[in-house]
Amino acid sequence: MLTAATKFLKTARRNFRLRKQIRLEGNQIKREFELDKDRYLRHSTPKDSLYQAAKLEHEFRTQIDRDVHRVEKGLALRNPKRPFGKDLLIRLQFLLAKLPSKNSNLRTSLQGAIDDLTEWNSGSGPSENSAPQYAEYKIPENFDLQKFFWSRKSLRVFSDRPVDRELISQAVDLARNTPSVCNRQSWQVYAIDQSELLEAVLPLQNGNESFRSEIKMALVITSDLNKFSGAGERNQVWIDGGLFSMSLAWALHGLGLGTCMLNWSVLNSQSERLRQKLHMPDNEEVMMLMAVGHPETNIRFAKSEKKLGEEILIWPTPQMD
Repeated sequence: MLTAATKFLKTARRNFRLRKQIRLEGNQIKREFELDKDRYLRHSTPKDSLYQAAKLEHEFRTQIDRDVHRVEKGLALRNPKRPFGKDLLIRLQFLLAKLPSKNSNLRTSLQGAIDDLTEWNSGSGPSENSAPQYAEYKIPENFDLQKFFWSRKSLRVFSDRPVDRELISQAVDLARNTPSVCNRQSWQVYAIDQSELLEAVLPLQNGNESFRSEIKMALVITSDLNKFSGAGERNQVWIDGGLFSMSLAWALHGLGLGTCMLNWSVLNSQSERLRQKLHMPDNEEVMMLMAVGHPETNIRFAKSEKKLGEEILIWPTPQMD
């Protein structure tokens, strides 16, 4: 029989160890957030009010993406105001004059926005270049939207049939239409189908060990910190990267391929190992990995019961003071 004093000491030691582990975990979380902050400060670009501080090409490119999109969305309103974008036009002209690159596509995009804004303010109608007419999409009669959405499952068993690279290219091309803040399009996709590289990359992800041998194609989706500015956009890299990742999964599903999202819930040191393996620049944040393959026949999948729509959807009502 344990004496009361022995029981007390045993409980005290256990609680001490637990508090120590919690403190260490808290310190590690703080450290990882500090590393995230340092990387954001290192790679993010000047915000609008500091546009004259832009020096590097990616800083100009991000500001141009923002401002060209401002022209586009302004002219796409029901009743665009006129005059519109006086300060915006000054900034666009500054960017065109100071742009260090001879990148013809960037200059063409910038000049087009200047021309469209100038023409609108002089009395012309909205430009078809910046704000083309919307072609309404109608769901085809025989297309079962519900079946399409509910038939996508996370698969962990794939056939030995190799994934045609052209299918990956098609999926990426479809996913390009993903919305992003001010049309920044921050994403990159690293497609891996060589066994040597798969063997080097897949073990870095926590969660695929039990079916790693099934994976003949893996995608690494990243989002570029260079595309974001200021304190308010500190989390946008994840939002835009996540949106693109899901679009890509739907595109692959529509092309008949199976996928399994492989979370990237790791420390910064693990992300650095992956960057080294793929010669990835430091400004790219890893969003996730994705296993891709042709579904095997007669296989099973994790049920993963979903919440009901009524458990998710909230209709807020005004609150009286």
